[in-house]
Amino acid sequence: MKKQLIQPLIALFLATVLDVSMATETTPLNLHSQAIPADFWWAYLASYDQGPGSITVNLGLKKQLPLSTYPTLIITGVTYATQRRDGLPETSDLDHLNKLSSKLIETIENVTAAVHAGTFKYNRECLHYVYVKDSSKVEEALKAFYLKECPECKTYTNIKNDPDWTTYKDFLFPNQATLDFYHDELMKLPYKLN
Repeated sequence: MKKQLIQPLIALFLATVLDVSMATETTPLNLHSQAIPADFWWAYLASYDQGPGSITVNLGLKKQLPLSTYPTLIITGVTYATQRRDGLPETSDLDHLNKLSSKLIETIENVTAAVHAGTFKYNRECLHYVYVKDSSKVEEALKAFYLKECPECKTYTNIKNDPDWTTYKDFLFPNQATLDFYHDELMKLPYKLN
């Protein structure tokens, strides 16, 4: 799937509807002696093969990559129903998806040290990208989580080795065209990418 710059009017419309031009900062974490940089979340829209997608990414991770003690990537999430032709979630469903997301990340963190790198909403699917130290108990924990919290949901889980954090660098982190498009907005943020 190729990320492309979304056209300005569509981006403005979607940013207004989805409120994806947010950025938040939290304090640094220290998980088992490897300091994790301060979380700095930013969301942006880009165009993909089947329409627009929204990525929320922890920009704060970029300066310390790769985090070698978190070599395994968990990609997991659910599909959602929407009446929107572009496949993005209804505004009324965002609260439900966000609550489910928080519980999902907590479930992973309860079985292993984890770093939530980002979330991708696209084509009726909400996927979370979480790097972990040890994936041995994650799949079972996620099965139990989905059975309890969202038994009617169609779920997706993929566990793969990504010690260089290639997925974060090449997919979640905005490419140069996206950085150029959002340049003015990024300049207003208290976080500097370089």
